[in-house]
Amino acid sequence: MFRDVFSSLRVRLLLLVLLTSLPAFAITIRADLEQRRLGTRAAVEETQRLVRTLAAEQDRIVGMTRYFLTALARLPEVRRLDGPACSALFADLLRQYPAYSNLIAIEPDGDVFCSAVPSPRPVNLADRPYFQRVLRTRDFVVGEYIIGRITGLPNMPLVYPALDESGRVVVVVFAALDLSWLNRVATGVRLPEGAAVTITDREGVILARHPDSGRWVGRPAPFFNNIRGAGEGTFEAPGVDGVRRLYAFTTLGDPARTGGAYVAVGFPVVQVYAAVNRITARNLALLGLAAVLVLLLAWAAGDLLVLRRVRGLLDVIGRLKAGDLTARSGPVRGGGELGMLAAAFDEMAEAVQSRIAERERVEEEVRQLNLTLEQRIADRTAQIEAANRELRQAREGAEQARTDADRANQAKSEFLSRMSHELRTPLNAVLGFGQLLEMDDLTPTQREGVAQILKGGRHLLDLINEVLDIARIEAGRMSLSLEPVPVGAVIQESMDLVAPLASERHVHLLRAETDDISDRFVLADRQRLKQVLLNLLSNAVKFNRQEGTVSLSYQEAPGARVRIGVRDTGPGIPPEKIGRLFEPFERLGAEQAGVEGTGLGLALSRRLAEAMGGALGVESEAGVGSTFWVDLPSAESPRQRLERAGVALPAPADLDDSTRVRIVLCIEDNLSNVKLIQHLLAHRPEVRLIPAMQGRLGLELAREHRPHLVLLDIHLPDIPGDEVLRLLQESPKTQGIPVVVISADATPGQAGRLIEAGARDYLTKPLDVRRLMGVLDSILGQA
Repeated sequence: MFRDVFSSLRVRLLLLVLLTSLPAFAITIRADLEQRRLGTRAAVEETQRLVRTLAAEQDRIVGMTRYFLTALARLPEVRRLDGPACSALFADLLRQYPAYSNLIAIEPDGDVFCSAVPSPRPVNLADRPYFQRVLRTRDFVVGEYIIGRITGLPNMPLVYPALDESGRVVVVVFAALDLSWLNRVATGVRLPEGAAVTITDREGVILARHPDSGRWVGRPAPFFNNIRGAGEGTFEAPGVDGVRRLYAFTTLGDPARTGGAYVAVGFPVVQVYAAVNRITARNLALLGLAAVLVLLLAWAAGDLLVLRRVRGLLDVIGRLKAGDLTARSGPVRGGGELGMLAAAFDEMAEAVQSRIAERERVEEEVRQLNLTLEQRIADRTAQIEAANRELRQAREGAEQARTDADRANQAKSEFLSRMSHELRTPLNAVLGFGQLLEMDDLTPTQREGVAQILKGGRHLLDLINEVLDIARIEAGRMSLSLEPVPVGAVIQESMDLVAPLASERHVHLLRAETDDISDRFVLADRQRLKQVLLNLLSNAVKFNRQEGTVSLSYQEAPGARVRIGVRDTGPGIPPEKIGRLFEPFERLGAEQAGVEGTGLGLALSRRLAEAMGGALGVESEAGVGSTFWVDLPSAESPRQRLERAGVALPAPADLDDSTRVRIVLCIEDNLSNVKLIQHLLAHRPEVRLIPAMQGRLGLELAREHRPHLVLLDIHLPDIPGDEVLRLLQESPKTQGIPVVVISADATPGQAGRLIEAGARDYLTKPLDVRRLMGVLDSILGQA
């Protein structure tokens, strides 16, 4: 019986349809698993970002506290050990700075003579490790997290000594950093529902927690075994409240100073996977419903398209068997095996009937031909109407597809622009520290590794810039820095960069010698012009023949222009294909020849040339080769312009007086950028760096220390950098201090505006270390 069921045409058709649905189920399940993996990775990255934000916030607070304690140590009430006056002053300051749980002044023997929070009994702190360390180092000290003897609250001690003229410690000022800063920061970043932030000491005891801080302080953290001994990382474990979370953790500050405290941020696992589970259930339900509908459709279609015709043939056979020689299967529709079978039965009936009556056969044949012709006309009319409907549907589908493509391109452009900006920031540290390593004494192997780091970083930066170019062109927001560019230097740089590719493909590079090319300048964006030439040269090499040549020439062009030509000895381009050459993604069959590329290079190059006020074209002869040319406006050289204006060229800076100490004030809120500047100035022992992570603090330090140079970031947390520049220029005490702006904003308008406002120079991130050092040497050498 089982075999009889599967012998049915209808059952076999349904099984075939069901088998075709299985890959869709497999693809859906795989896509949902990938969504789960991506959701987990996104949650891990978000928790890591939050935990690093908390660690950076503590570092920022510690930096601010150092300057705060420096100011307290200079107060007359503190210097003369006036306990009542000092305590009253500290109590008033404590109300203004709620980030601290207490402010204390300590005598050199450890006795506390001044406290913002009154103490019922005398307190001596000589046994505290941080107090012993500050007496030994005579410098600012950050202690490990402790429970205060006066307040009884967990805090982090920040201590600073006041010295007399002989260098002896006369008093020690102490600020107890309250862990309530955790709640403020956690509230500011808007943690998802169910998320928790926990700070523990080096033994795993909870010092602070957000939310419900008071409920859990003093208890051991159940997940501390996942943290112990590690610097930072992620794990999944239940929290102190029993909720299972995905955690990211890191140390707070320097473990050698803070005693190894940790901060951990956790997201509930249920929330991480909830959205993916809902999508999975919905997709499977929709797919199941679609499968049921397809099976029902296959059931109906099988009856209409197959079984009905089979039953018709059986009926014809029965009528013929009963002696009805006029029985026919009807006109054949669609052909195929069933149509052939029906035609065979019709022919058999016709042959039998012809033996009975020739005349009736002829008349019947004429009648059948007339019926068939009418049916064919009707079928053809129906086919034409169906084709017209399909054409209209296809046109509507094409319009919708084009609309969707335009929307997708716009979304892609916005995404690429944002991601390109975000990727430039970490490259600042990669390229900066890589160039620092390059300056050190390295082994050949290490130097080769550093070279690979710099090469990869610069290559990645070039890729980011190319992607940003495409996004800006598509969005119509291309910005260029037009300036006089030496033609000879750009040509030589481009040929040097393409030389390895030409050597690999056995193609000879030739440059036409011109006497005055070194004195010729064009008005262009140097980087964009080199990008255009590199694209033309690389195309000439890739599409050339073995042992072919690529020649680069220069000549005057009409309309005060300069024409740069790139000629190859390749197969040439047929005239009928030249019109499609500059269309995006049009490669003229190069993909079939195995030549790599995307088809965007020439289209991008033409748009760049036109954006610079020039033009790009081609002349080609099939079988001989092609010449691509770029026309750009001619320009006057910078030296000629200065000489014509009567401006004397600056002489090299005299740096012989290198033993005198130079002070550099760096106003920068990004800690990694500050560290990069510190490492750079380590190569200049005569320079002393003063960092400031806020604009107002930088202004105060500038008035106090009168630095020889100020390095100023534009985006600061309290006031804009251009406002800091204006205040420095207006103050009589600081208006003569040179200011160099360092910013990730590389637009020419921004740089020109700040130079006009009084900045000595404008450097962009990622920093060019050699240029930065040159600017420092030039300015400090004149100080």
